[in-house]
Amino acid sequence: MPTVWNEVRLAARSLRKTAGFTSLAALVLAVGIGATSITFSLIDATVLRPLPYRDPAQLVMLWEHSPSGARSRVSPLNFLDWSEQSHVFDSMAGVVPIGCNIHDGMIAYIDVVDTGLAARTDGLGRAVFADVPPGMVVGRVWHPYLRAPGNRLEYRWSAPRSGRQDQAVTIDLRAPPRPGRTY
Repeated sequence: MPTVWNEVRLAARSLRKTAGFTSLAALVLAVGIGATSITFSLIDATVLRPLPYRDPAQLVMLWEHSPSGARSRVSPLNFLDWSEQSHVFDSMAGVVPIGCNIHDGMIAYIDVVDTGLAARTDGLGRAVFADVPPGMVVGRVWHPYLRAPGNRLEYRWSAPRSGRQDQAVTIDLRAPPRPGRTY
């Protein structure tokens, strides 16, 4: 054991004598470890984990092309036309961000869904659905800051044949971005 302690002291003295080399070696190790972590995280998120959707191989992203040929987001009215007239896709959904021309920090989102059973929450976070058919119901919650893949969560519950049933859903939100930044 004393020889191990002597070796550690000798190594510490040698590193102190060559402070520049020690600092450079520590920096190279830190950058290498950070780059490896980032690379693995990206590969894990994009390649190794399956997408959080049913039949991810069936997913398609649609774009519009402007007259100049640049790719752009689909306008909400075109999206509605596509969803009504398309017989190729099972369903279509989209999110439209709306910003304020005067205040950079003000932003709203419209989640376009292909169902008549959609609702917006009130100031207390409650949503009321009318005319829900009885049986098993699948509810999907979307919020731009939701801590979930694709900012969506899915819940299942059984709707009663008659009467009212309250169903509470708790969601975990990220902090919104600072004004002028998006993520």
